[in-house]
Amino acid sequence: MLAASAAAALLLLRPQKAASAVRAGLALCAGTVVPSLFPFFAAISLLLQLGAAEALGRLCAPIMRPLFRMRGVCALPLLAGNVLQQLYNMVDSIVVGNFVGDAALAAVGTGLPVIFMLVSLFMGLGAGATVMISQFYGAGDRENLRKTIGTIYNAMLVGAVPLTVA
Repeated sequence: MLAASAAAALLLLRPQKAASAVRAGLALCAGTVVPSLFPFFAAISLLLQLGAAEALGRLCAPIMRPLFRMRGVCALPLLAGNVLQQLYNMVDSIVVGNFVGDAALAAVGTGLPVIFMLVSLFMGLGAGATVMISQFYGAGDRENLRKTIGTIYNAMLVGAVPLTVA
């Protein structure tokens, strides 16, 4: 709630700067992020159409069942997220090393374990949250579903806002 209040205050105090930042962010997203993610979306769609997701799920099942008591297919989003994060880190290191310099590459290399830890933490919290939400939704328990979603949003805000400000 505090973060939303601070954002609203900044919007009221500096609307031109906020609008300019929003336009720049949307332009960056449309020009860079969406085109760079399109191949991943196309590949995932192709893997699903070809049935490769089920095959990978069967491959992951012997490991995932004893460790986490989940089907192999349930582990695919976690596995895909980690693989894509590592690919992003690899490309980031290549670009920074070739175009920025050695000191920047050292900074990226030093920061990657911290970023990976934070990404893994929030992915794990998200995966655990979806399990709880699914159970309450399936049971038709709307009150606990509402409380769980509220708690998860608050926990994510408490964790994400300090990281964003820092």
